[in-house]
Amino acid sequence: MKLRLGNAGANTAADPLDLLVQTVAQAPTKHRRHLLIRGDSAAAIHAVLDWLTLQDGKCGRRVEYSFGWSIGEAERAAITGLPPRPGRRRSTPTVVCATAPPSPS
Repeated sequence: MKLRLGNAGANTAADPLDLLVQTVAQAPTKHRRHLLIRGDSAAAIHAVLDWLTLQDGKCGRRVEYSFGWSIGEAERAAITGLPPRPGRRRSTPTVVCATAPPSPS
């Protein structure tokens, strides 16, 4: 468990990045070759995703990640209740899974 200071910012990448670095460092070396990192929407910020993408291919490591959350009825109703934009079709919300792109060869 990691306690945060009472004045820690909610919209900062510092905490999740620090936690990721510590978590990967705690894993035995032989288990760091292929990592799957999962998180909820709070961790799905550009700085975290960029860091994970940079880790892919370092030291012969493969890093994949998946972030997201379930869309409940309230969110679904809000999305489908939006007025259509001119020139755009309305699409049905879908689940999107993201993985780190393959490292350049």
